[in-house]
Amino acid sequence: MHLSTIISSFLAGATFVAAAPAKRATDPIPVEYVSMLNSYQSYVNTTLSKKDHRNGLRVCNHRNVQVRKEWRSMSKRERKKYVSAVQCMYRNRRSQANRKKVPGARNRLDDFLASHLVVSEKIHFNGHLFPWHRHFVWLYEQALREECGYKGAQPYWDWTLDAGNLLASPVFDGSDTSMGGNGEYFPHGHTELQAFGLDLQLPPGTGGGCLKSGPFSDLIVNMGLNQTIAPPASNVTAPIPKTLETADNKKVEPLSSPETSNITSPVDPTFETEKTFEPVGLIKFNEALNYNPRCLRRDLNLFWAEQLTASHVLYLLQASNADQLEKRIDGWDGPDPTQPAMHPAGHFVVGGLQNDPFASPGDPMFFLIHAQIDRLYTIWQSQDPARLYQVGGTDKPLDLNNEGNPVKLNDRLNFGIVDGKRKLKNLLNTMDKYYCYAYE
Repeated sequence: MHLSTIISSFLAGATFVAAAPAKRATDPIPVEYVSMLNSYQSYVNTTLSKKDHRNGLRVCNHRNVQVRKEWRSMSKRERKKYVSAVQCMYRNRRSQANRKKVPGARNRLDDFLASHLVVSEKIHFNGHLFPWHRHFVWLYEQALREECGYKGAQPYWDWTLDAGNLLASPVFDGSDTSMGGNGEYFPHGHTELQAFGLDLQLPPGTGGGCLKSGPFSDLIVNMGLNQTIAPPASNVTAPIPKTLETADNKKVEPLSSPETSNITSPVDPTFETEKTFEPVGLIKFNEALNYNPRCLRRDLNLFWAEQLTASHVLYLLQASNADQLEKRIDGWDGPDPTQPAMHPAGHFVVGGLQNDPFASPGDPMFFLIHAQIDRLYTIWQSQDPARLYQVGGTDKPLDLNNEGNPVKLNDRLNFGIVDGKRKLKNLLNTMDKYYCYAYE
């Protein structure tokens, strides 16, 4: 697979040293990309203007549209209010999951982690990627507003602004107006990742340890499996950074086993098949749902930053159909082994928990990353009216032989604890149905 080839070519000659890079010239913005951005803004204004004369709760127009801003376009006051709402999600809001079904969940951020985790094999590297994550980010935005008093819109991270000098990004400077800093540095090698039929060794970054600075240094990740991290230039498993001790996790609950009656077990028949539970939605047993408290880790990675340039964004947006758009953003469009893999890179560039494609929503950066992906998706949609309700591909991850079920508008996508099921056709327009938002 091309993602494997990209990583292998890097590892072949890599020296694992964490050092600040020399500042590179900012990647010039291609004229074609600027034209697409202008077309998107024209599309937004035209769409909203058609409804400006109408009123009603379900009418989206200039009076009520939520405008999602890039992180550094927000004022310091706006950033602090967003950060405060995110902190509310894990400090003040209890999980709404059934503890017997999702034993690791402690707070509302955990509910989003669990909902993503249990359906990950159905929403990545396939035709459900864009609409599923669009609705997921919107649900998170609504939770911030309705449960934690946030008045603004979900921000996004335009990674093209930081591709040339990641470590100087104000998104990660560790201040109280950032999304936190890098992880504490410790010498380490690659991270093992086995998912979606891929067996990858992700190159190390410039941190790797617990988040020590910024507003989320107190965040405890409660679910997901421990990652396997190698020491420098070695394949021997290194110790995982020590879990932070708090009053809530000093008495760590055991992982599930057949003998424990109050925690889910692999042999519990209620988890052999999908089943509906009142507060949970559709949940299937997964060992990673158990309670596994540990610090939030990051590992800002310069290798993956090179995949996030404006020229690579243009390459993505030049996709001719929805199927090709997904393949391009995930790095498996055709035989070219040098093609960018912008979706994986958007996570791996942050590293740490973002190297786990299942539990990654446990880091609040996940939602800025996927707001950016949703932004690119809606920019692509806006270039041609026929794209707005276009779907493509199959429901099988990395389906090289087209063996899965073709994606259809009436597909029902599962959002687990946080929403249940929704029809795909209702998740395609950011200014209709459930949604009323646009990007600046």
